[in-house]
Amino acid sequence: MLMKKILLSAVFLVAMVVNATAGDIKFHTGTKDNVPGDVSRFLNMPVGKGYAVGTMEQAPPRKVEIGPNVQVNLLLNEDFSLFTAGSEEAPDPVDVMLLPNSDDFFLTPGWSGIEVHQAGGKAFFEMGVDDKGEDNPGYLMTPDIDLSQGQGIYRATFRVKNANPNSTDAPLQYFVLNNDPNNRGIIKAEGQPMSNEQYTDVVIIGANGVKYTSLMFLSWRGKIFVENFKLEELIFPLAIPQNIKMELTSANTIKASWDAVEGATSYTVALLQDGNEIVTVEVPASAGNSVELTGDFTPGQQVGISVIARNGDDHSYPGYVYGTPMPEEIGTPVALEATNVTENGFTANWEETPFAANYQIHIDRTHEVTEEGEEIVYLYEDFQEVPFESSDDQRSTIVTTDGMPVYLDDYINYPGWSTFLCSIFKGVLAITNMYEAYGIPGVLMGPQTDYSLGGGKVKVSGMCLSFFDDAVLKVGFGTLGFGATGYTINFEEGAKDVDVSTAGTFFNVELEGGGADKQICFQMTDGAQSGDMVAFLGLNISSDLLVGDKYTAMYKNSIVPGGTTSFDVEAPLVGNDEYSYYVVGTYGDMKSKPSNVITVSIPNAIKQVAGITASAIHIEDGCIVVDNPTGAEVTVFSTNGIQVSRVSHNNSVRVPVTCGTYIVKVGDSVFKVLR
Repeated sequence: MLMKKILLSAVFLVAMVVNATAGDIKFHTGTKDNVPGDVSRFLNMPVGKGYAVGTMEQAPPRKVEIGPNVQVNLLLNEDFSLFTAGSEEAPDPVDVMLLPNSDDFFLTPGWSGIEVHQAGGKAFFEMGVDDKGEDNPGYLMTPDIDLSQGQGIYRATFRVKNANPNSTDAPLQYFVLNNDPNNRGIIKAEGQPMSNEQYTDVVIIGANGVKYTSLMFLSWRGKIFVENFKLEELIFPLAIPQNIKMELTSANTIKASWDAVEGATSYTVALLQDGNEIVTVEVPASAGNSVELTGDFTPGQQVGISVIARNGDDHSYPGYVYGTPMPEEIGTPVALEATNVTENGFTANWEETPFAANYQIHIDRTHEVTEEGEEIVYLYEDFQEVPFESSDDQRSTIVTTDGMPVYLDDYINYPGWSTFLCSIFKGVLAITNMYEAYGIPGVLMGPQTDYSLGGGKVKVSGMCLSFFDDAVLKVGFGTLGFGATGYTINFEEGAKDVDVSTAGTFFNVELEGGGADKQICFQMTDGAQSGDMVAFLGLNISSDLLVGDKYTAMYKNSIVPGGTTSFDVEAPLVGNDEYSYYVVGTYGDMKSKPSNVITVSIPNAIKQVAGITASAIHIEDGCIVVDNPTGAEVTVFSTNGIQVSRVSHNNSVRVPVTCGTYIVKVGDSVFKVLR
């Protein structure tokens, strides 16, 4: 199943689109270039050509209340009692809609469709084949109903059953359509789950009904039974709130506003995401027509605002709007000096900045090697922190959108890695060479880094597997090039070939010739004839260091929630080590400019307090000597936290100590002393 998921994602890359599932349709609006897959398929059907999607509404944001004073007008009632032939076990083979007297089979004339059959008091329709041998989904469409005289609110009720014996989750697709011959469009589209064991009672409530409103049932995925269909007009006592707007006022607060509704004494306003009410408030009409909603919604993702007008037991149908509110920009954080600096770490600090839902704390370490055999890790990645699950087909495929490599900073722990296209989710990153002929190689590229350490020798190891046949993976120092056939990787001499099997391969190679500003690349150079994929389950890149090597490398890259202004860093401050950090504010995919850089080391913790500086402390005759003209309190600790001495009011302090490292506190200043 894991391989199937990756393969499917790769196939979708040809069109650079990942189709939405039926259950996702209700969250989408837009143009023909930005609609769910099932809607796109409908638009390409003969019956769907000519429909516009610019006015397609989303599903109601909540279960709609139907109060006692809501007027209900029955507009269409079809129980399929004239479908007398056939049965559920053996539907009649004749397509009713091809008969010249098809209207005689309905209580109300004007129904249309294809592959519609009688099934003993039920309508049965199925996936057929057109004259070109291609799939031709059966559908059934109601007559046009005039909903323009009221509020345009409708309720459709019916019973539906999945007639596919081998599929328990094939959904029914339905479309609410505007059949105005001069302005045809999709009012609403949604997938409806149904069972193949029993009938499912379905209630559809929507708004924006027009003069030529019709509801279509569509059998994308096989065979369907429908019975007992009713379409009703609903007229609520209060008008639907109009002109609803949302505005982001902070990282977790949205301001909602709307036009006043005549007769309303209050409004129920909800902030919605993924079909859930994050927060709901009651707003008296006397308080105006706006309110700020603070809730735990996902930055950069679609949210909705729902507004219901109320007056006692009377209420309106909910007005609502969906969108993705984003700030114009995120303020640049200001990094502050580190505090609580000890040999075991420090606290990074910064000032809070507007619209930062999270902060990324990037920490580098500058280290000089003093003992042979130390190891530097350039990359250790098991892909377990990737935010996508293997079932999340729409989000797991990372593709190029502008012909340039896609950076993976938001998906793996080490910054600067890039690819042209890949599938990535918990525990796996897969590249493919299926599109190499189009100038898009199956390649994973590291950042330009100083690989001169350890004499330029780099160890590269990991676990990978191929999908369709044994493959070859080339690993080495290389650069990205561009020629007449598209992008290429130009490997340096010394690159290694790794044989990869479908059963999985552990590889361990050593590269030589490392230097400053070089990058390590992985590329499929051989695979199945029609293309293959290589999935990495883990990667490790490191070097054994030599005494005197000095480097600056990423130490940690952490994310903390907005509202936080400090982060405790566990870091060994030894020898001449230095750490530097900067802060970036994020909101969804938006990022602020990096903050200023703060450098931290043990000497940085020494401050002049009460006239004391580092030069006032020295070692003499086996003692720590402190020149203390102001008589500040002097405390000496061993590195394990044991207090060795504490003296007050002395102008000169001498503390006998054995060899080792000590922490000396003079007033509020902290010093590290080595004897």
